[in-house]
Amino acid sequence: GYSSILTLSEDHAYESHLIETQCEEKSDKTTTASCKNYKTAYATCEVAIPGNTKASQSKRGREISETFVDLQKQSNVTAETSWLYMKDNAVLCDSAGMALAALVGNMNCDIDKQKQPTGESGKPQVVSGALYQMKRDMLWVLYDAGCMDNFPFALMELGECEEHLSSERGLEWVDASELLQNEGTDVKATNN
Repeated sequence: GYSSILTLSEDHAYESHLIETQCEEKSDKTTTASCKNYKTAYATCEVAIPGNTKASQSKRGREISETFVDLQKQSNVTAETSWLYMKDNAVLCDSAGMALAALVGNMNCDIDKQKQPTGESGKPQVVSGALYQMKRDMLWVLYDAGCMDNFPFALMELGECEEHLSSERGLEWVDASELLQNEGTDVKATNN
């Protein structure tokens, strides 16, 4: 693993780093070498705070919990209970593959938000087909390598790529009844 880890939570990115691990065994005779039960703890650092105001910029580089000091005076919101930090269940990109899945998943395929035509939602729909194809193919490689097993956002992005630019693989049908009956086993896909 790495000592500094890209951490993703909802639509927010920050950095986590391993701090001193502590032995959970409470004994005067326990030494570092004899400890069998370590507790791993991470410290955090804000890196993706948007905005150019002094208040926004002053949050960058701070511990996540410091961001909530003013909020705690008004409510009981903490970094551990905030939806933005997924109630302490953020995705730790603890491998190069997971970090790459985060980067590829966040690739924006819009060419120009100002151009027309607009879709049913009224949002501009001018996108790059070549970029969608590259993003889709890269996400499939990362999926096959197991880099997206604990990363639902990347799976969602792969689904969106398949929705806009389907591949043969994306058109495969899966028998859901087999999936539900055999949890934990591989499911066969068939082409229809």
